[in-house]
Amino acid sequence: MNRPITLLAVLVFCAVSSLLPSCLSPKVSDVALFRPAAATWPKVERDYLRGVTRLGETGEASGVDVQGLRSDAADMRAALAAGDRGLLRLVPWFQMRPYVDLGIRDMLEDGEIGPGAAESLTNRLAEFDQTIRRLQGN
Repeated sequence: MNRPITLLAVLVFCAVSSLLPSCLSPKVSDVALFRPAAATWPKVERDYLRGVTRLGETGEASGVDVQGLRSDAADMRAALAAGDRGLLRLVPWFQMRPYVDLGIRDMLEDGEIGPGAAESLTNRLAEFDQTIRRLQGN
């Protein structure tokens, strides 16, 4: 007689545990995505600011608010530190990403990094980009 009760208990446990991740997943997913993104941002930000600086130095910034771009970096840092999707959605990441690429290219052109390092930075950027897009709901 214990066998049917044990089997029923196992089935109930399995059913409940399969529903549990769907209840917890948004918050757990946020934590699982925000923490690595926040840890990676200082490195990506360095490349971003390099691109923004290059833009200002070369005079390519006609019509571009360089100070606003720097402010966007601070907004990204704050949103990631807070772990807040609402704040993160206000950060114009799709407009920021090209400047990260520009910063990587600038380091490569200046001989500060080689092609392998540039590829590694580009791969890190792609992973970061995917995470941010997911957190922003894009």
